[in-house]
Amino acid sequence: MLLALLLLALNPPSLARVDAIELSANADGLDGKIELLEDARFHPAMSETWWGQDGAMVCDEWQKYGDAETRELCASIEQSPLLPATIRLLDASGKVLDERRFDRELAKLEPAALLYGSKRRTFLVTVDYGIGFGSYAGPMTYLVEPRDKKLQWLKARDKSGSVSEPQLVRTLKSEWRLARRADGLGQDILAVQCRPDFEREESASSEPGGDLPFLIHFFRYHFDGKSWIESERTEPGFWEDEGEFPSADRFP
Repeated sequence: MLLALLLLALNPPSLARVDAIELSANADGLDGKIELLEDARFHPAMSETWWGQDGAMVCDEWQKYGDAETRELCASIEQSPLLPATIRLLDASGKVLDERRFDRELAKLEPAALLYGSKRRTFLVTVDYGIGFGSYAGPMTYLVEPRDKKLQWLKARDKSGSVSEPQLVRTLKSEWRLARRADGLGQDILAVQCRPDFEREESASSEPGGDLPFLIHFFRYHFDGKSWIESERTEPGFWEDEGEFPSADRFP
């Protein structure tokens, strides 16, 4: 631990680039790159070990049973928390045009399939919100496009007029995927979530042997030519990601 503290004092935590995708004016609106940065105290193999876990919750165990490198990392985290994963947009000269910091330390960056039936590209940023257990915590994916020298994060408008980022989560009771549009021009985003039906929970739990009732939420995100629109349909039932993804006709 003393070695870790000494190294931390000599080398304060910093971000290091772990992935980058080259951008072109033709497909992305500018020449440059979009890059992912994580705490430099990680290395690739360690990131794989930590993925799906909450490091702060399990470091006590790893300090006892982990290897020397992991124990040193956990000791340094006690003095200086891990830096958040960060996405940056850079121009061709390397100048940072925009960035977004998330509230967890690990993420992945990858190009999405084309959503618009054109060369226009959308990138996937998946942030690890896993805690090592439970049915509702897991990686959440955000979609982003470089536009007007900014990171434009995909948002959708629901029937009430509210605009927000789609909740694209992969857990035991949540899943999503891209689906070819009926007109063949681009793709929709389909997401399914199974959640307790709290309005029926009290009456169901009061019955002898009553089970906790659930609702299945079906979301479709569709680009109407100007903006993304969120449609939702719910039905009583139970779904877990142990079988097939629901058929497209169950989504609104």
